[in-house]
Amino acid sequence: MNKQKIAINLTLAAVIGLGIWFALHYKSSTPIKPEAPISDIPERLPSFILKDIAGVTRNSTDWNGKILVVNYWATWCPPCREEMPALIEFQNQYAAQNVQVIGIAVDKLEQVKEFIDTYGINFPIVVGGDDAIELGRRMGNRIAALPYTAIFDRTGKTLYAQPGKITLESLEKVIKPNL
Repeated sequence: MNKQKIAINLTLAAVIGLGIWFALHYKSSTPIKPEAPISDIPERLPSFILKDIAGVTRNSTDWNGKILVVNYWATWCPPCREEMPALIEFQNQYAAQNVQVIGIAVDKLEQVKEFIDTYGINFPIVVGGDDAIELGRRMGNRIAALPYTAIFDRTGKTLYAQPGKITLESLEKVIKPNL
């Protein structure tokens, strides 16, 4: 291998390594808000059709009239595991007020089923691969971060979007003024 090829390979490896580091360490210091001048955040909930863990086709219109908390996650994602108890508690506290958490798992069905049993998840879970990642991008998740949460009001208007782990306090801060 000549010196030019070695230099090109080293440069390519450095660029890929930097990209991987950025993807693993990216944390927004503030949540993305829909009023921010970021064209990737939709004004409204994008329509979607995905299958749930039982293989039933679920449509975004299944939850019309509810405040939706859409959370992207995977079983292998440590921050996703950490935030799951908060999402479960939030669903328990606000379900009676027409608030619905929806989990979109970017994972394999068998692992998702096991995870649901282990954690006692009390909200609908749909499963997807590339289609779920593309839907996440349509919801503003430009870097395909996991976890990622987007919140929509009862009419489908985007209220909030955040890459990274979400807390019960963050969820309540967005939801309470919109109940």
